[in-house]
Amino acid sequence: MRLKPNTESTNWTSLARGKLVLLSKRVFISHPKPPLPHISSGYQVTLRKSTIDFGQFHIEYIPENDAVFLWSPTKGNVVHITVVKADTGGGKSSLLLQIYRYLRSRSSSPVNIHFDPDMNEPKNIAVAFLAQKAPTIAHWKVRSLLPDSSAFADALLPQHPVLSRNKMRVGELSGGECARLYASSALEQLSASPTHAAFLLLDETFEGIGEEDHVSQCVNKIKALWTERHAHKHLHMMIVSHKQVGERGLAIPDSLLLSLNVISRVRDHEIQVSVQNT
Repeated sequence: MRLKPNTESTNWTSLARGKLVLLSKRVFISHPKPPLPHISSGYQVTLRKSTIDFGQFHIEYIPENDAVFLWSPTKGNVVHITVVKADTGGGKSSLLLQIYRYLRSRSSSPVNIHFDPDMNEPKNIAVAFLAQKAPTIAHWKVRSLLPDSSAFADALLPQHPVLSRNKMRVGELSGGECARLYASSALEQLSASPTHAAFLLLDETFEGIGEEDHVSQCVNKIKALWTERHAHKHLHMMIVSHKQVGERGLAIPDSLLLSLNVISRVRDHEIQVSVQNT
C-alpha cells in the first residue's frame, strides 16, 4: 500500500504524555533495509523487578515470582493483546511510557525487560504510543492522518465513510471518534512500516468510546483486520483500561491480563507496585 504524504507535516505523529511525538526515521528502517529476523510466534516479553526514578519520587515494580509476562503470544495468532489493570495512581501510565522508551531504545529506559527471541536491534520493530488524554488539534485535516484508503478507519469509524471524513477536520469529531482516528492512524503506520513486528501501546485510548462491549468490538475489529492483512507480521498490543475484564467486561479472546496493585506508599516519595498475570 502506498501512503499519502502528510501535507501539513513531513512526518506522521503519535501522541505521548500530551505532546506530539514525531514518528521519524528512528522508528522505521531506512534504505537499504537489512534482512529482517524471522519470528514464528511473536515476541514473548517479560518484566523483572524495576525501579523508575523521577528524582524526588520513584516507583518500584515487583513482579510476582520474579518475572511476569508483558506479552505471551499464543500459537497461531499474529495479534497478541495484553490488558493492563490498575487503580488510579497505581503506576500503569508510567510503566507504559517506560516500555515505550525501551522499545525505542534500550538504553533510554530503566525497566528490566527481556525478549524471547532476543530483540537485537530495536530498529527492526515499529512502535506507536497513544497517551492518556491525547490532545485534539482541531484544525488538523482528518485526511492528513491517514492514507488515501484506510481499512482501519473504515472499520473503526464506519459512521464517517472515506469521502465524508476526507472533508472533515479533527475538531469536528467527538472525543471517542478522535480516539478511533488516532488508533487508525497509528495502525496504518505500523502496518506500512518495513519491519517484522509492531507494538501498539494504548493508555486508556478507548475509555471514552462507550461501555465494555464497544471497546471489545473495537479491539476485535483491529485483531481481525490485522490478521487478514498480515500473515507473518506480528502486532503486540498493550491496552491500559479501567473497564471490567471477564464475562461481563472486556471480551478479548486469547488476551493476557496484567494487574498492578500498590502494596506500599511512602507519602509522595515512593510507591511499591506488585505486578502479576491473572
